[in-house]
Amino acid sequence: AGGPNTWSTIAEIQVLDRMWDRFCKAHLDPAVEQGLLPFDIAGGFARFLDALPEERAALRAEPLSDKTGWSATHPSLARRVAALVGVPDGTRPGDEAPALSLFTDYRPVAATVDVMWKSPGAVRASWEEVADRVERNRHEERAARSYQVIGGLLGPSRASLEGLLADIDSGRRDALFLELDRRGFPAGGLASMVAVAAFRSQEMRAEIRWGEGTGLVGADGKPFAPKELIAPLFAAEPDADAFRKALADRGVDLHRAVAEG
Repeated sequence: AGGPNTWSTIAEIQVLDRMWDRFCKAHLDPAVEQGLLPFDIAGGFARFLDALPEERAALRAEPLSDKTGWSATHPSLARRVAALVGVPDGTRPGDEAPALSLFTDYRPVAATVDVMWKSPGAVRASWEEVADRVERNRHEERAARSYQVIGGLLGPSRASLEGLLADIDSGRRDALFLELDRRGFPAGGLASMVAVAAFRSQEMRAEIRWGEGTGLVGADGKPFAPKELIAPLFAAEPDADAFRKALADRGVDLHRAVAEG
């Protein structure tokens, strides 16, 4: 009863509790905000934990909490572990087995976690579908606002990335960006315009990055970073041609970077 596997497993509760909050912020909450509820929530949490071994180790090194909530039915974690450590060691065959092996079949446990999670109106989806929806909607909404501001400044016919590049080519970059900013151009707008063009060109997909959130990957399997692609436009001497080449090298059709409708 007092074996290290028993008390170390109880001590791990504090680690899991704190990691769960991070998991929700990075992965579960963004999905729910998009009207989706992932299948296999428990499996996603397990992969999240596997991706962050150093963070888990740091949490294990912290003192166990001696606090109890007003509705607590058990002593604090610190008191429980202290009591278990003090139990005389009378191990029996099998006591050395990890506590999680007490579950002969993990699937019912995972299914129970899935059933417990409910969000009115949410649609169940795979983690891959969640990544796609989160990234697409995030960039499409931001790009739409960006094109609206550009159209208000340059006119509807020039509400496009090429419309911006024409002004940059003519040496008006600084004045252009200042005016766009004054009109409420969203932060990250240019990067989202590139991302949406890449989606439309079928040269990009989204992926789950456990421990971080979601990210973009090009058709070539390499990370797709719109902020890096637009860097030539923000150089001391802006280079629109270098930007055009960077898009072409990743298979992104510049002509798809236009306002819809």
